[in-house]
Amino acid sequence: MWLTSNDFNVIKIHMMITVANMATNFIVVIEHHDSLFVFRNPRKSLFTSIPVNLALVIAKERLQQDQSLAERTNMSVTNVLKLLDFVLTNNYFKYDGHHYKQIFGCAMGSPISPVLADLVIEVIEETAITTALHPPKWWFHYVDDSHACLKKDKVDAFHQHLNSINDNIQFTLELENTNGYGLPFLDTITSRRGTAVQGDVYRKPTHTDRYLDFLSHHPSCHKRSVVNKLLLRAKNIPSTSKGKHEETRRVKAVLRENNYPSSFIKECKRALETKSTKPTTNGFVVLPYVKGVSERIGRVLKQQSLQVSYKPQRTINSLFPSPKQQQETDRPSSGVEYKINCSQCDFVCYGQTERSLKTRVAEYTIKARKGITIVCNQGKPMRESTGFVNQSYNWAT
Repeated sequence: MWLTSNDFNVIKIHMMITVANMATNFIVVIEHHDSLFVFRNPRKSLFTSIPVNLALVIAKERLQQDQSLAERTNMSVTNVLKLLDFVLTNNYFKYDGHHYKQIFGCAMGSPISPVLADLVIEVIEETAITTALHPPKWWFHYVDDSHACLKKDKVDAFHQHLNSINDNIQFTLELENTNGYGLPFLDTITSRRGTAVQGDVYRKPTHTDRYLDFLSHHPSCHKRSVVNKLLLRAKNIPSTSKGKHEETRRVKAVLRENNYPSSFIKECKRALETKSTKPTTNGFVVLPYVKGVSERIGRVLKQQSLQVSYKPQRTINSLFPSPKQQQETDRPSSGVEYKINCSQCDFVCYGQTERSLKTRVAEYTIKARKGITIVCNQGKPMRESTGFVNQSYNWAT
């Protein structure tokens, strides 16, 4: 195989680390170019706009350039591309009883789509930047967001040049607000302060400051991760000492509103300030979380150099049914009552099963093939008998 599920998890972790590092470097760079213009390019329908043929060509080039490919797989580049082509060109979905096939672009929800989209966008951006008459002073890119700096009178020309690289992938332009509100990018917002550019933590207008409650039935490591993430963001993203102080103060207040004790917050902060080496592990174990039990099992496993993770079993998502309207054939059919209408008279046989109705129907079908079938003897109770192999059943639930 080319990429396993574990490979994709590694990619996700690497991308999360990249965002944190990018935000820090981004703030450092723009402080040295505070007289230039800032704009962002969010893309429209990124995955479904990626041409499959272009994605295959770029993937082939990258695979051929990868000197370590043979160390990770025995498959040749040709075979990898054949599998990739099969995955990209065979995407189906069902709606209202009909099956549809996607005829253009990468599929939404496919684990390979983000990887290919990133490769294609990277090539398009590199082409635009290297061929532009007035390239941007900087260009930060992450998935479907790009942050660039350019002189005001060159913005429209570069925007048109960028959209001319590929007709299927068009960029939309967002300029910084003239009232100094700023330009959002990932978890940061850059705003002009006189002749300087300042970076701070960005929150959407719909943000509610609701995080994992300290009193919820979750392991302490999950709650510690919430505190660590918010404290690290307050430390790394704001570009001024005042911004760092205000963000840290806000984070502590929000955590207290989510029932986090001050002692727990201070403990997490001390742990972040103390550099510790990551222990060597012999494996990875996921335990269903039961308070007071999973922690004890976890401590025993950690003594054997095993990395332990906890997964809560009862979540809000598990308590509510899916809002998606299901087709009649897709609805759960276990523990139902059923009836069989005799095709030769008006008699009806009723039954009940705790198993799937599909399984019960399959059993009757197998019996019919063997010559054992449900028959009606002129109004008498239906029973399993032999002889009427061609008896047809009319099912209803």
